[in-house]
Amino acid sequence: MKQLYRLLLLLWCCVSALHAETKVDAIHLLTKDDGMAGETVSRVIIDKYGRAVVATNDGISIYNGKRFTTFKMRRDANMPNYVYDVCIDNLQNIYVATAQGVFEKKVNKASFQLILKEFDRMETLAAHEGKLYLGNTNGFYVYDGKKVKQVAVKSFAKEILANSVRSIKVGEDGNLWFLTRYALNRYVPSSGKVSSFYLAADMPKRAAMSQFGLLGDKAYIGTKNNGLFVYYFNLKKIRKIPYVSNVITSIQVTSKGDVCVGTDGSGAFLLDGKTGQLKEKFDMNGDKEHRTPCDAVYYYMKDGHGNDWLGFYRFGLAHSYYNQHIFEPYRFGDFTTEKLNVRSFYINKDVKVIGTNKGLYYINETKNIVKHFPAEMLGGAHIITKIYYHLGLFYIATYDGGLKIFDPASLTIRPILNAPEVLSNTTIISLASRNNGDLWIGTAEGLFVLDKAGRIVKKNGGFGGTVTGLFFDKGGNGWVCSEKMAYYSAQKESYDNTVFPKGFFNIQKNVEAIPGKNGRIYFFKQNKIFFTTQDMKLFGQLQLPAELSDKCCYAFLDDRNRSFWLATDNGLFCLDYQMQNFVHLGAGEGLKCQFVNVDGIQVDQDGVVWVATTNGLMRLNSKALDQWLHRKKFNLSLFDIRIGSDLLDFTDENKVNSTKRILLPWNILSAKLALKVILLNYSHNKDRLYQYCLGDGDKWVTFADGDEVSLSHLFLGMHRLKLRLAGVASSESNIEILVYPSWLAIMEFVILIVALILLLFWRRYHKDTKVLLEERNEIEGALMEVEQEQQETEQAGLQIPKYTRVKIDEEEFAEIVSRMKAYIEKNRCYTDPNFKMGDLADALGLSSSKLSQVFSLYVKENYYEFINKYRLAEFKRLIETGEYKRFTLTALSEKCGFKKSSFFSTFRRVEGMTPMEYLKKRNVKL
Repeated sequence: MKQLYRLLLLLWCCVSALHAETKVDAIHLLTKDDGMAGETVSRVIIDKYGRAVVATNDGISIYNGKRFTTFKMRRDANMPNYVYDVCIDNLQNIYVATAQGVFEKKVNKASFQLILKEFDRMETLAAHEGKLYLGNTNGFYVYDGKKVKQVAVKSFAKEILANSVRSIKVGEDGNLWFLTRYALNRYVPSSGKVSSFYLAADMPKRAAMSQFGLLGDKAYIGTKNNGLFVYYFNLKKIRKIPYVSNVITSIQVTSKGDVCVGTDGSGAFLLDGKTGQLKEKFDMNGDKEHRTPCDAVYYYMKDGHGNDWLGFYRFGLAHSYYNQHIFEPYRFGDFTTEKLNVRSFYINKDVKVIGTNKGLYYINETKNIVKHFPAEMLGGAHIITKIYYHLGLFYIATYDGGLKIFDPASLTIRPILNAPEVLSNTTIISLASRNNGDLWIGTAEGLFVLDKAGRIVKKNGGFGGTVTGLFFDKGGNGWVCSEKMAYYSAQKESYDNTVFPKGFFNIQKNVEAIPGKNGRIYFFKQNKIFFTTQDMKLFGQLQLPAELSDKCCYAFLDDRNRSFWLATDNGLFCLDYQMQNFVHLGAGEGLKCQFVNVDGIQVDQDGVVWVATTNGLMRLNSKALDQWLHRKKFNLSLFDIRIGSDLLDFTDENKVNSTKRILLPWNILSAKLALKVILLNYSHNKDRLYQYCLGDGDKWVTFADGDEVSLSHLFLGMHRLKLRLAGVASSESNIEILVYPSWLAIMEFVILIVALILLLFWRRYHKDTKVLLEERNEIEGALMEVEQEQQETEQAGLQIPKYTRVKIDEEEFAEIVSRMKAYIEKNRCYTDPNFKMGDLADALGLSSSKLSQVFSLYVKENYYEFINKYRLAEFKRLIETGEYKRFTLTALSEKCGFKKSSFFSTFRRVEGMTPMEYLKKRNVKL
């Protein structure tokens, strides 16, 4: 088992060593193979969105850091069209001067169109305040969108090409400046006048001026054959810049006042604009940050963010990678750790001890000491695993040379006196001090202890193998990490593994121990991070975000302020204590080599985070980090936008990026939306992470650079898609997604509405027909009852003559009617359809003949007419109070005491309409 762990440790270190050989490119080269229109680049400008517009020897290419969009503009399909110059107006329309004329691409158009057919060749142009200014071998022109006007320029020679316009620029004064063969000229748009500065007299004979740049009271003038000059307007003097070659191809002034000069044959130069002194040079012999594939640089500029752009003859385009400078390599005086593979370090204010692949460095800033100890002075050790300060001495742990002592007082390195031979050549992994002054040493051969007297004893305590982690609290209690975890009790001065509570992670093998905030101790290996308080009453495992749960952890740190730091193969991650939010820090943020070495993160007494990388010891610039997190500097750009199966063309993609809105058709379900995202800062994209959130919530979904964001099943209406660089609030961009019904959906909806209306009409017709049929059937079915009632009425009528001679007692009859009404209303006997006149007579204590006399002689109507009026009133009451809703028409009439026949006949006779007509009149539906 011991040999197995030795092998694992060796593999771990070898992998880290391989990382050290991995280099991060400093310049990104792009060619036709990457999708660029041509192989020669003559001009590069940055549009307002941050994209690079590239003029080539056969068209225009627009680059977003990930992909080229190419436009060809040819009069002759078989003849490549060389683009000499390109400009963009304030509406983002693009104009190009080519060997076949002037072309324009409107912002809302898909291609370039020839706008000036009368010119076969145009070499330079500039857009300003709605007008286009052009130049060629014949002179200087102004185009207002309708017609072209040539501007007269003073001639300083009789040569044909004396007034040939080589370059046009818009000055800070709002005037147009242009260069002819012998003079620098200024055109004032308001007056239309031209003033010239004759320069040829103070320059070499036959010097052909071709390029210029304006900077304050100076103008840098480039020639085709005699190099670079600077002209001072106030002094009216000109002088030559001596170290720039003869053939000047481009001059651009940066926003910081530097001057970029491209040459044909000597590379590119960055000059201090004030002094003219050389600051940087790019050529084939430069270092990795300044090395070019060829020295024919047709165009060079440095954009507003500090990225260098170089256009080559036949070698395409190159740009430097943006550096956020959140991390900066440690330097002191002439010493720098940049390009050193830093494996371990010690930081204490002005004292730094740094272990590298080239030996040990000791820096004392107070005493101005920088001392280097090569590997030979470390016993041939090339990998320093840890540097530990103990009782005034530095203990240097190595992978292949045992343990050494560095004395800062004498600046000497020596082995440990009387140490066992194993400590002179074994791998030293961990070191920790106890409160009694003992130094505990974890090695690949077990555990050793160096006491204050200089004696060394072995303290394996029943466990063997590699000791990967050591930690002691203030009381001298310790955690020893090996094939299993052991607890060293200060009280017992021995190991006591019975103290581990149930469920503790002491069964974890070969973890490393790191101190944390509020007395916590962290133990980590690979992608698992455990924690415990020193009394072990609170312990557990940190739940890493899902995006990091599968990452191998090489180094871990609790900065004891607000963050955890995690080093992986994919760079460095900074996480909040809740493990909810994180940011990724890589080459674009200053870690130019994205591999952090094992145990390579520390925080100093001032809270500054330091990181040991394969390209130097890096120091966190907290101010730059804060600005990066909270101040927007770059745009997020969408590309490869796909709606359904349709890929948006450049014009529609451009519209999405300018309006921040996407229209998504809907037909039962929304069309699928897929898109990709790029941060337009031209830094290293490798391992970069983005996040998106749909709606106003805070549930962010993380995705890797180059991955597609896919959205589907969106409902009609407006949705908000939030995009950002992972964890970086300042980079957030909001996109409105409007889901609207498609024409097909509208047609389907209209058809559905028409079908529903027809269905409703059919159901209404069917219902009305059914009711009429029911009424007819009910009436026909009740004919027998009608005939029966008529017979009863006739029989009662036959009795009327018998009563014609009967003397009416008005008082008696009135009293009977009063009692009859009271009885009927109290007992609601009219609701019984079988309640007959005989039943009423019995209830009133009268004979049927007596009651019949009352109806015939006093009430003047028969019994059925009288009782049905009560039933009709009850029907109306049920309608008015809404109690009808639970019944059909027939059921409702029966509830009132009607029989089918008497209900319809009585209703029609009294109301003059059928029941259905009565209900329709009152908008009542049964």
